[in-house]
Amino acid sequence: MITIYLVGIKNMDRKRVERMDLNLLQIFDQVMIERHVTRAAESLGLTQSAVSNAIVKLRDELQDTLFVKVPKGVEPTPKASALWPDVHTALAQLKKSMRINVFDPHTSKTEFRVSMTDLSASLLTPFLYKSMQKNGPSTKLFLVQDDSELTDGRLSRSEIDFAISVQDPKMSTLECRTLWKENYVVAGRKDHPFLQKKISLKKFCEAEHLVINPSGTGSYRLPIDLALKEMNMARNIKLNVNQFLVATRMLRTSDLLAVLPSRLVNDAFRQNWLTWQPLPIESPEFSVKLIYHRRNSASASTLWFVDQVFDAIEKMNDDLMSD
Repeated sequence: MITIYLVGIKNMDRKRVERMDLNLLQIFDQVMIERHVTRAAESLGLTQSAVSNAIVKLRDELQDTLFVKVPKGVEPTPKASALWPDVHTALAQLKKSMRINVFDPHTSKTEFRVSMTDLSASLLTPFLYKSMQKNGPSTKLFLVQDDSELTDGRLSRSEIDFAISVQDPKMSTLECRTLWKENYVVAGRKDHPFLQKKISLKKFCEAEHLVINPSGTGSYRLPIDLALKEMNMARNIKLNVNQFLVATRMLRTSDLLAVLPSRLVNDAFRQNWLTWQPLPIESPEFSVKLIYHRRNSASASTLWFVDQVFDAIEKMNDDLMSD
């Protein structure tokens, strides 16, 4: 039996965990990641009964229920949640120490899988690809459509290597770094009558609006919508779309207005597509973040790719400032 050492857990629990079969800890870790016994079994290549039996042993060893059944799978108890970060980190460190970590960007054919919205992809990819080709000509980039509900699980299962998102990760095992800060403006077609000067709050609410709703849920709201609700006001929303680039095309050919990130609007403004004005009420800025799993934080390939992303952002900012 392999012994692993955990420093962040209470003495009694730590001694129990350190003496535990490594296979039980791996099953515990996977159930915590998946929050679903069947999916955990599939990920580990085990039967559902084998995972269920392991959970029974874990409950006996740790003297806690650990997982409670819910409609969509299982939820961890407070004790399971407290144990998991150290268990997960220790297992990841063990896996890392058992494999050779060699990465030469000049010869490597590593494919980096990154989830991001079409907005981030359209703004960042030209600069990121150029940086990668210059510094790692054989490396590859594979973009995946962003879905914030799936991001944490995808990263934990290594289905993607990175995510670029405005949402903070929910799992403590994920690293998060701010790439840039963004604010919203109101945009419409060039020569839109409402945007020839700073728009009033009354006209803003009267105008017909387009909304970018990436999740497709009826509950999706921007901070400005929440602020308007507090004032017993609301936007006149006529069209919901799920992509930013669809929004810019629709604005060019209609009298619709939209609340959009300033970088997207500036890019369209430079191409003489759209015009814009500041929002009529204050709206907080938001951050675009790079998210990846902590088990990879010391990996040479991860560190190299992070450098390429920040180099690309510097070039993107220079391009934005040049006009």
